[in-house]
Amino acid sequence: MATRRKATIKGKAGLSPEETNTAIRQMMYAAEAHQHASVWCADKPDAKPPNIDYFYFLVVSFEMILLSVEQSLRLLLLLHYSIVRSDTNHSPRVLYGTVQNKSGDKTGTRQAIISKMNALGQPKGIASFSETELLACLKKHDS
Repeated sequence: MATRRKATIKGKAGLSPEETNTAIRQMMYAAEAHQHASVWCADKPDAKPPNIDYFYFLVVSFEMILLSVEQSLRLLLLLHYSIVRSDTNHSPRVLYGTVQNKSGDKTGTRQAIISKMNALGQPKGIASFSETELLACLKKHDS
């Protein structure tokens, strides 16, 4: 018979080391799967205008990349701060706010996120952006 854990909303994760390792693997795989599915949808060669599939693949790609970002932020919070947020209503903005709150200044984790995002965007011709611009983007896509 399994013991029942108290649900964690904002505090430390109430997970055993084995449960934490399982959660870490599942979150990592989920984030990667969403990212790969997003790229596949975005690069679908026969889904170009005026084909209606273009719209569907574009929307699905965007949703999948948002899920990847959300899952990645959840993983980061679990790995670095042992936090499981179950009260975010799928909002990357809320999750990133927790990262900001826990990480303190802009060095370390927050700078690493911005640097990695800029490094990934550069080959695709996306101009570098700041944390302020990231926050504005997360707020815009909050719903």
